[in-house]
Amino acid sequence: MIISTSLAIGVGYAVTQTLRISFAPALTCAQLQINTPFIIESATLNEEGKLTTTITHVPNSASPNAIILRMTSADGDSIDWTCGAQCGGCTLPEKGETKKYVFDESLAPISELTILAEGCIVTSKEVS
Repeated sequence: MIISTSLAIGVGYAVTQTLRISFAPALTCAQLQINTPFIIESATLNEEGKLTTTITHVPNSASPNAIILRMTSADGDSIDWTCGAQCGGCTLPEKGETKKYVFDESLAPISELTILAEGCIVTSKEVS
């Protein structure tokens, strides 16, 4: 009886801890828009027509695990590029750090770069 009670308590604790982790509140759109985590410093097309952008992770801001960089053409077509801890080819800048990215995507002409986090538009910039 003592063993089964201990086992039930242990399983109950494990399930509770798993649910707490699984349902931890994500950052809301309002939090991300008020305390914008990233700034697009520049977004230009280089001489080869590739999008070159510089992004800064704002100190003392929210920190999503991943962001989507959405490149939109003048026609409204878009390509999404996921960047974050789970992605091998694209890492986010650390807080206070600025990183430069060059994209090989062939969506021409790219007119706007948008950063999305948690399904929310955080910031965007026209490509010059």
